[in-house]
Amino acid sequence: MKHQLIVFSDLDGTLLDHESYRYEEALVWINKIRASGAPLILATSKTKSEVCQWQEILNIDCPYIVENGSAVVFSSKEEVVLGVSRDDLESFILDYEKAITSLTTCTIDQAVALTDLSIEDAEKARDRHYSIPFVLHDAELESTIVDAANLKGYRIIKGGRFFHLQGNCDKADAVSLIAQRYEDEVGGFPIRVVLGDNENDRAMLEGADIPVVVKSDSGHVLKLKNKKTIYTTQTAPAGWGEAIGRVFRDLEI
Repeated sequence: MKHQLIVFSDLDGTLLDHESYRYEEALVWINKIRASGAPLILATSKTKSEVCQWQEILNIDCPYIVENGSAVVFSSKEEVVLGVSRDDLESFILDYEKAITSLTTCTIDQAVALTDLSIEDAEKARDRHYSIPFVLHDAELESTIVDAANLKGYRIIKGGRFFHLQGNCDKADAVSLIAQRYEDEVGGFPIRVVLGDNENDRAMLEGADIPVVVKSDSGHVLKLKNKKTIYTTQTAPAGWGEAIGRVFRDLEI
C-alpha cells in the first residue's frame, strides 16, 4: 500500500440507501478497504446499539462514532464521551415538548413511522445516551430553540430525518480524536477520506484531505470549498462505492 489511508463514513444516505437502508452495492469496496489495511470508521447519528449491528452486518471491526460525535467507541472496554447525558438534554427540551416530536419519548408506533424501521430496530434507535433526535412542527421556532440550546452550552445539528439536540460536540471532534490515536499508533499522518451527504456531516468533511459528498435524491446537499471534493453521480450505496473506487484509482491503491 503506497498511501496510509483512514476512511470515515456516515451511514444513512451515504453508505446506506436513505429510505431502504440497502448496502449490498458497497460491500465489494468495503472488502477492498479491509484488504488494503485501511481502517473504516463509521461516523453516524445512530446509537451504539445500531452501530454494533451494522458493524456485524458489514463485517467491520474498527472504532466508531455514535450520536453525531457525542461518543467514540474504541472497543468494548473503552468509550470516550464528548457529549453530555441525555437526562440533562431532556430537562432542556421539556420546555418545547408541544412544538416537537422527540424520538426518545414518542410512542414506538410513531418511532417506526418516523424512521421507517422495524419495531426492534426502532427501539435500538431510541436507545440514546447523549442526544435527542426530534422533529420540529413549526419551522419558525428553529432559531429560537437553536439559540436557547447554544446559551445552555448545547448544540442542535440538522440531519437527514431529524434535528439532534446534543452537547457542544460534533462528528469532526470525534474524527480528530480517532485520527490522532491512529497517528500516534502507526506514526505519520494518514490521508483522511471522509464520506457524508448532509449538513450534520459538513464539519467532518471540511477537515478531510479528500471529502466525498454523496448525492441525495434532491442532488448534492453540501457544497465545499475544498477543490479535491468528490461529488458522486449516484446515490447511496452505489455512490459510496463510486467514490471509494475513484479514491483507490487516484491513489493507485
